[in-house]
Amino acid sequence: MADDRILLIEDAQAPRSFLSRTLSKIGSVVHARTLLEGSVQLATMAPKAIVIDWKLPDGTALDGIAELHDVQDHVPILVISPDLPIDRVVTIMRAGAYDVLPHPVQEDDLQLAVLRAIRAASSEVKRASEKIESPKEPSQDEDGFSVPLGTPLRVAEDKLIDATLAFCNGSIPACAQVLGISASTLYRKLDARKNAK
Repeated sequence: MADDRILLIEDAQAPRSFLSRTLSKIGSVVHARTLLEGSVQLATMAPKAIVIDWKLPDGTALDGIAELHDVQDHVPILVISPDLPIDRVVTIMRAGAYDVLPHPVQEDDLQLAVLRAIRAASSEVKRASEKIESPKEPSQDEDGFSVPLGTPLRVAEDKLIDATLAFCNGSIPACAQVLGISASTLYRKLDARKNAK
């Protein structure tokens, strides 16, 4: 794992030094001090994980999750937050974070969380690519996915999402990859659909 790159987005010097030193034991660390710097770094590299501080000069990690997933949606994001009210944790996780860790975080806890995230993302991408490489050709009768001309776009999109979710055995990250959108975008679409009903 020594050559796995980890993107660390942290603006404060002391935490950045500690986090960088801790993460360098499991991979090479690339630094960014803002969400914008993080997005630029992410566009030019393929990290195995992203560790991001809750509060940055140009926004919060919540803002960053969607932004970063728009650049590369398969990279797990771990958020470090000084206080962890349950509603914040739920919101962060629903936005697409892999994990939320307390600040200050213990060295072992951070390393284990990042290694777990890397393994989980690697397994998810492998499973999704196996399904993409050898997809079963669905017939119109078999999966019931057909959209007559004149169907409202929202209805057609819902049918496509449902068919793809069924194809991916309910795995939202795999479904998002097949659809070519970020997992956080798919979660938002599913939440919006649920709230509309």
